[in-house]
Amino acid sequence: SPQHKALFYTDSPQHKALSWIVSDDPMQLDPSNKKHLIQRYAVATIFFATGGSTGMDGYWKENYSFLSEYHECKWHSRVSEYGTGYPYKGIFCKGSNPELITDITLPANKLTGTLPDEVSFLTGVTFIGAWSNRGLTGTLPSMKSMTSLEQLQLYDCDISGTIQSDLGSLSNLTDIFLNGNSLTGPIPRELFTLEKMRNLYLHENDLTGTIPSNIADAASLDNLWLKENALDGPIRVPKGLNDRDSLHTLYLDSNEFTGSIPEEISNHKKLEALFLGNNKISGSLPDALGHLEELKRISLARNKITGSLPDFWGGLKSLNDVYLGDNQFTGAIPQTLLGARELISLDLHNNQFSGPFEFPISASKNLKEIMLGNNFLTGELPPRLTNLRELQYFHVRTNKFTGTIPAGYGSLHKLKSVDLSENDLRGPIPAQFGDLQNMTYLAMADNELTGTIPENLLHTHSLQVLNLQKNKLEGPISHFIGGAVSLVMFNLASNYLNGTLPPELGGCRQLKEIALDSNDLTGAIPSGYGFLANLEVLSLSGNQLSGKIPNEVRLLVNLHSFNAPFNSLNGTLPKFNSALKNLNLHDNALTGSISGDWFDESFQTITLSHNSLSGTLSPEVGDLPNLSALDLSENQLSGILPPQIGDLPKIKKLILSTNGFTGQLPDTIGNLLTLETLNLDGNKLNNTIPQSLGQLDSLSYLALRNNEFIGSLDFMCDSGSSLITFSADCGGDTPEVTCGCCKSCCENGSCSKNE
Repeated sequence: SPQHKALFYTDSPQHKALSWIVSDDPMQLDPSNKKHLIQRYAVATIFFATGGSTGMDGYWKENYSFLSEYHECKWHSRVSEYGTGYPYKGIFCKGSNPELITDITLPANKLTGTLPDEVSFLTGVTFIGAWSNRGLTGTLPSMKSMTSLEQLQLYDCDISGTIQSDLGSLSNLTDIFLNGNSLTGPIPRELFTLEKMRNLYLHENDLTGTIPSNIADAASLDNLWLKENALDGPIRVPKGLNDRDSLHTLYLDSNEFTGSIPEEISNHKKLEALFLGNNKISGSLPDALGHLEELKRISLARNKITGSLPDFWGGLKSLNDVYLGDNQFTGAIPQTLLGARELISLDLHNNQFSGPFEFPISASKNLKEIMLGNNFLTGELPPRLTNLRELQYFHVRTNKFTGTIPAGYGSLHKLKSVDLSENDLRGPIPAQFGDLQNMTYLAMADNELTGTIPENLLHTHSLQVLNLQKNKLEGPISHFIGGAVSLVMFNLASNYLNGTLPPELGGCRQLKEIALDSNDLTGAIPSGYGFLANLEVLSLSGNQLSGKIPNEVRLLVNLHSFNAPFNSLNGTLPKFNSALKNLNLHDNALTGSISGDWFDESFQTITLSHNSLSGTLSPEVGDLPNLSALDLSENQLSGILPPQIGDLPKIKKLILSTNGFTGQLPDTIGNLLTLETLNLDGNKLNNTIPQSLGQLDSLSYLALRNNEFIGSLDFMCDSGSSLITFSADCGGDTPEVTCGCCKSCCENGSCSKNE
């Protein structure tokens, strides 16, 4: 047998165990006592196979007297954290025979390696528990001879391979916990022949195939957890013909199950948790689910279930959590669901529910979570929401709610997260929202809100996200914003705000994103913003900002996007940090040259068009391996284009139009194989256009007009490029260039379609 062969390999656990028995075991067993010898040898083999060692090189967290002079039934330590059911860690004997091992309990002990087949020599073992040992790998050992085994708990390890069908021959098995491993293959149908099986936990593996059909006869199952695998086919459950045979929990979520919800589920009258979310279930919700009178939690989210919700919810007296989001439900939300007296969480987001929405007087006072976003709900926001004093999360974004925001919502002091975005709400933001000191997330974007932003809202210490973009808010941004010390995202874009940028915002050191685009803000960018060490996005476009960009922006070591076009910023370009990827400062009044050391290889897009930049284009522009777009048009740049411009391996858009570039277009332009747009209009480039341009197969937009090019462009006509727009100075009676396939030909600034 493999075990016998392993004895002859000196590094094998089997050889080490036998050598210890023969030479080092202080007990020195009588060889004639075969049962004791085999038992001690098996435990020693388990020790060596899973990283145990007699020296300092072992992996076990605790040795529990393993390989000591004591009887192996005493290789353990008493512990308290596992309760009365697990009084020891290690090996112990609790049956009628005080020298027969019944339990192997080694949880969270840093076991490594593979459980050896020698574990099957311990035929009296009723319990194997080695959970939470991530170093435990390999396949499951053979256990077909362990007929006394009742509980197998090897969860949260890294065991791979398949589940052996011979586990189905262990008639005393009541509990199998193999969740949180890397097991593959199908679920053996033999497991559902075990008449005593109560708990089957196989979730969080990589199991495939269907649920065996003989599960219908598994009458003893209490808890079936198969979630987070790759199982498919129809949902199958035990018949559940009477209360004694009823499941208590059923977790099949995050698989690939198809078909409809089986009626047999309604037979399980003791069912408390039904989780079928994140599958491909279709059809409508069966009325029979209303028979599950003890149901506490139901999740059918992220499926393809259609139709309206049945009106059975009033009979589910213990219902706490309902998760039906990301389906295709239609119609009104039943009042019996909204009025469920024990409801804690209600998630119906991303469906097609319609009609008005109001809580009945009987609504649960324990409701903590209401998620109704992305539906077609109408009418005003429910005023009775103010009765839900335990409410923490209220999300109704992307509906059709109208009217004003009830001021009474500001009395719900446990609120943490509110999202009212993308509705048709009007009027002011109630000042009472500033009293919600537990608020971390507040979004009211894309509405028609008016008035000023309440000052007390802007210094809510707990607030992390404030998104009020795309409204009609006005007035200055209060200096009280400095009190929002936990703020991470601050978005007031697309409003009518005026005044200056508040310097106090620089004190919100947790900020990662500032978006104040499309307002009427004036003045300079405060230098204190340079101390926002966590800032990743700074977006100030479409205001009336002026002055220089502060040099302190170089201190923003995490800034990857800076957008401030359509302002009146002036002065020279400051040096940015090496993390900046996207820079957009077009349509300002920036001056000066772009030095070679200004370019950084982190850049992905640079847009500096419509400024007054001067000087030449530095050869260092070719040192930008990640650059995909460069727009320097409408400036006062001059000189020749450096040949290094052909060293941009990812460039897709190159726009240098309306400058004063001179000389010949470098032949290296043909190296830009990813280029899609090239605009060189309005310069003083001369001589012939390099034929290497014909190598650019991805090029769809090419503009060469208003230059001093000469010669033929017919080589572009024969290239494999995908040109959609192609313009050049090929117009008039004596064109400077000839082009048989140009889309438009120009002469003295006037262009016409080339026939």
